[in-house]
Amino acid sequence: MAWGKFTRGSARAQRFGAALVGTTALVGGIGISAEVAAQQTQASSQAAQNTIKFAIPAQPLANAIVAFSAASGVNIVSGGVIASGIQSSAVSGKLTARQALDKLLAGTGYSYRFTGATSVTLVDPNSAADAGATVDGAIALATIDVTGGAGSSWAAAEEAPYTSAGSTAFISQEQINRVPPTSTGDMFKNTTGVLARGNRNGSKIDVNIRGMQGQGRVATMVDGAVQQSSIATGYAGYDSRTFVDPEMIGGVDIEKGPGGTPGAMGGSVNMRTMNAGDIVRDGNTVGLRLRGGMGSNTVVPTLYSMVPGMDSPDRPSLDNSFGSIAAGIVTDKVEIVAALSRREQGNYFAGKNDKNNSVRFVPNPWALTYFPGEEVFNTSQSSESSLVKGKLNLTESASVELSYMNYNSRYGEESADMLTAFGWLKMEYGPNEVNVDTYTSKFTYNPSDSKLINFVARAWASDQDDDFKGVQGDGAVFTHGYSVSNTSELDVPVGEVSLKYGWDYFNEDASLQLRPTGTSTKVVGERSMHSGFLNAMWLPLEWLKLQGGGRYDTFAMESKGPNPILSPKTGERLNPNAAITIAPFDGVQLFGKYAEGWRPPSLRETMYRESVFPNPNLRPETAKTYELGVNYVREKLLTENDRVRLKALYFNNTYDDYILRMQRLAGGLWFANAKTAEFDGFEVSGSYDAGIVFADVALTRYTKIAYCISDAKCDGREPDSDYGSPYVPPKHTGTITLGTRALDQKLTLGGRIFFAGERYLESTSNRFKQIWDPFVVYDVFGSYEVNEHFRIDGSIENITDLYYFDPLTTASVPSPGRTARVSATARF
Repeated sequence: MAWGKFTRGSARAQRFGAALVGTTALVGGIGISAEVAAQQTQASSQAAQNTIKFAIPAQPLANAIVAFSAASGVNIVSGGVIASGIQSSAVSGKLTARQALDKLLAGTGYSYRFTGATSVTLVDPNSAADAGATVDGAIALATIDVTGGAGSSWAAAEEAPYTSAGSTAFISQEQINRVPPTSTGDMFKNTTGVLARGNRNGSKIDVNIRGMQGQGRVATMVDGAVQQSSIATGYAGYDSRTFVDPEMIGGVDIEKGPGGTPGAMGGSVNMRTMNAGDIVRDGNTVGLRLRGGMGSNTVVPTLYSMVPGMDSPDRPSLDNSFGSIAAGIVTDKVEIVAALSRREQGNYFAGKNDKNNSVRFVPNPWALTYFPGEEVFNTSQSSESSLVKGKLNLTESASVELSYMNYNSRYGEESADMLTAFGWLKMEYGPNEVNVDTYTSKFTYNPSDSKLINFVARAWASDQDDDFKGVQGDGAVFTHGYSVSNTSELDVPVGEVSLKYGWDYFNEDASLQLRPTGTSTKVVGERSMHSGFLNAMWLPLEWLKLQGGGRYDTFAMESKGPNPILSPKTGERLNPNAAITIAPFDGVQLFGKYAEGWRPPSLRETMYRESVFPNPNLRPETAKTYELGVNYVREKLLTENDRVRLKALYFNNTYDDYILRMQRLAGGLWFANAKTAEFDGFEVSGSYDAGIVFADVALTRYTKIAYCISDAKCDGREPDSDYGSPYVPPKHTGTITLGTRALDQKLTLGGRIFFAGERYLESTSNRFKQIWDPFVVYDVFGSYEVNEHFRIDGSIENITDLYYFDPLTTASVPSPGRTARVSATARF
């Protein structure tokens, strides 16, 4: 197969057609809804008179406006930049939008006027724009969209983890770009309980959430489309592979634990691509963003070389570079963004400073390993990405969104079999290649004069083709699905009640081209899930929130092709959840949450015959999770303009019928159900921002990780046959970020500490041991806003040039040594 070309013939065309037909059908239904929506948006007065529950603390006015918009659904535009020193007043209770705005703006000097059913213009009497000509007696303003663009959705996502019961997290584009990722999974460093397995080996993302990973335990999505394939990596188990260029990401939403996505009992990760509002400046209709950068510490790989280089480049060069261009349009009716990116990265060099006296990753004298300062073969990548995304506002109540993204990469990757060392050569092999097409569509209908309707329908498809030169050959998976949901707010005698209910469906159609002994055997199968859900929230008192509900999940799977090896298999389960939140003081929330989840066996575990036998009789895994914690949000803690956010919690997660690789009585290995697996621990995350200084912290500490294979064998250790269980996290991990802003906040300087402890459980395997030493890595970063159009960023990763291995490393691939980067961004 020629690199850069993928041909799937009629099957791929049919898949694309299916996605297109589904999207067209969704859009075709909009005409009916649009006519209904048009009748619902006649007068602004009616929207302004509806009463809404508000609980907005006093805070900087810009943040308060975002909170008001999120609560009310009213879009606010401003005639200028809102000064950072202006504080809002607190707003609490059931009020109309007008009453809430009156309270919010009291004492700020700002006024407002309704310009539509859900549109308000904010008026600053000190703005030069307010001194201009009037239109029909009103001030003509050059509007800046404060809440309708991308900024509002990202701001709300950043706040959500600190105001919700249970564990969620958000990674912003700013956090990703502070120290740009050498490997895509680096963007999870600042998140509690989340690691990227095998992050240095290949260009994929394989997410581990609190010890759960692989086989669909964690749903990894791009714009809501599940995108992951399963590839065998020999003695390191199985990858769940997701591919995306960080340059296309606007933000990452993370949910830990079951409930959000059917079958994903470990949690979910949704990487949202950029929006038009990320490109178009406030007040403009069109925008253009150009970005490019270079890094050091890489070299162009030499195919089949067996002698690693030792001279790591100190200066940034095009051997480690990226570039992107993105254009956007934003009007009252249409939002469109289109982007292209390209990334080139040669093989990187390991750190030279070996503080652990050359203790190797695998304590095996025959095992292949890379030594301090060496070029690490097969760590290069060359990728291109493209994105087209649009939103059409049919009325003030109805909108439709469509997007398409393509990702293509040629990347190096070591086989984990190198850890056994028997005859394996240290050598630069030919690249793997992956191509991914992702399609999404979304329809939203939210009439301003109805509390009963907030309807969202989605349809998506992901087509991934991974030409993997590892142990088990190529993998291809086509995944598609849809979801419909509605949120209704009910008037009840005591407090307020909201209901969210709907239906999710997804289908996975996968094939694996096996090459165990030079022959080629194709195995294909199909797996689908339906899930109906209902979740209720009741606010009986100002300080009390009760939540509860559940999902009713069903699944079906079967073999396909001329020689099916699995009879059709089905199952069903009701998975409940409940939560309580108590707010004893302003800005303080105490919460508890219980949730159950369910994961049916994967196609690989039930039907793919490789070095491990499938087991068609596997029982689904069941999760039972508890969380207790506290949220703390406060303004003016130390200064007039600071803000602190904190989340601290304890989690206890038990997984019954957990699936592992075990010895068969008939000989060989197969997948089988263990009795339980348990992961307990603490997480602390938070931020402090006073303008001139800022800080972020993310700490994870496990107090128990244990496996009970059966009632008779419950010593807490994973079985020897599971090859060292490459999903066991370290005892503790964390990051601490400190920074300062100067020169009217145009200059930002800061540093980050990333650290991890030893593996929680000592590996019991005699042949494969995943061991890493505790480490502390120091990074620095900075940026300077030259003017409103041009920005320069720089960073140095691993400034002490430490030789170390990341947690959950697969293969003997050390992490990068000292790497300097510089980039520039131009916006017009």
